[in-house]
Amino acid sequence: MTLKNMLVIQYLAFGTIVALCSCSDDDIDIHRVALPETVNQDAVTYVEQNAKDTKVIENYDFTDGRNYVMSVGENSPSAAISGQTVEDAKEGLGALAVNYTFAAKSISTEPEYVTMKEFWGNYRTDLSFHPLGLSLWIKGNSQNPGVLRVMLIQDSKMEPGIQMENQYFQYINKSILQQDGWQKLIIPYESFQLYKGLTPDDKLNLSKVFGYRIDIVNEKDESGTGTVYFDGAPV
Repeated sequence: MTLKNMLVIQYLAFGTIVALCSCSDDDIDIHRVALPETVNQDAVTYVEQNAKDTKVIENYDFTDGRNYVMSVGENSPSAAISGQTVEDAKEGLGALAVNYTFAAKSISTEPEYVTMKEFWGNYRTDLSFHPLGLSLWIKGNSQNPGVLRVMLIQDSKMEPGIQMENQYFQYINKSILQQDGWQKLIIPYESFQLYKGLTPDDKLNLSKVFGYRIDIVNEKDESGTGTVYFDGAPV
C-alpha cells in the first residue's frame, strides 16, 4: 500500500457524510453535491400580481468597495472574479459587469463558485417590510457557464453590537445567466431553502436577515469564462 491511496470524506451541515471514495493523485473522482432548482413560477406570478414593491438587492451604481466584496469560494482557489461599473444600465447611473473564470478545480465536493457578499453594516434592513420577495435585473448571454445562487444570510439572535453569520438560505436559478438581454428576476421569499444553519428545522426570519450573497456556481464542473451584468429596480 502506498500513501497515494486515501479516503475523501465530505461533511455537509449537521455532519452528514455525502461522499466516500478511493482515489490517487492521478485519478481523482469527486462526486459533486447537486444543486436543487428552487424557481417557483406560481410564486413569482403571485408576487407580480400582489406586491406593491419588492426589496431591491442593490442598485450597483458604485463599485468602490463600500457595499459588497467579491471573492472566490473557499473551495475554489483557482477561480477568479472581477467587476466594474458600466454605462449599460437598466436603472440608475450604471450597472455592475462581473467577469468570472472557472478552472474546474474545486477542492471539495461542493461545486466551484465565485461570490459577491454584502452585510448591511451598522444599520439593519428589515426585509419584513417587503414581505413577498426580492428583485434584481440580470443580463447574461448564451455562452455563460454556471448557475445563479442567491443567499440570504441570517443571524439567529441579532444581539445588539454582535453579528453572527450562522444561517444561510439559498435560491437557485439554472437558466437566467444564459439569457440574452435584461431580464427582471423576481425572487419570492418562499423560494429560499435552508442551505446551512444550526438545526435542520431552521426557518427564514425576514427580521433577522442582515446580508446577502450572490454566487455563480460551476455546477457542471467545466472550465470557462463568462460575463454577467447586474442592476437593481423595484417591481
